[in-house]
Amino acid sequence: MKLLETARRFLTSTFIKWLLVGTMSLLLDIVVFTYSYYLIEIVFVSNFIAAMISTSFNYLAHYFWTFDSVSAHRKTLMRYFLNILFLWVMSSLIIEVLMSEGLGEVLSKALSMCILLPFNFFILRKYVYFNPSEH
Repeated sequence: MKLLETARRFLTSTFIKWLLVGTMSLLLDIVVFTYSYYLIEIVFVSNFIAAMISTSFNYLAHYFWTFDSVSAHRKTLMRYFLNILFLWVMSSLIIEVLMSEGLGEVLSKALSMCILLPFNFFILRKYVYFNPSEH
């Protein structure tokens, strides 16, 4: 009973939209990272290229669909950029560590995102696409 109530509160339409956009962004990120790493074999550059492409899609989908933001792009984009910068640095470091431990680049990339993405939902909802009418 209590678990069902908790699930209902957590599984909002916003969360489901975030999950769908995030899944598409994650797949795009992994594919671009893998291909660019195959071409240049430099983690930070490959991760940067993948981040630029996947986060452009991610930002626009979240702004217009997931969070239906009312904030001006200038404010939202700056907060989003700071969030993505943090995620990119942390992800790159985690990938480097995991690869140095013998994991492949695709698994390392996927694991780094699995570690970081749960925090991302709350940062996006509470900080990036902040809607004053919800608070």
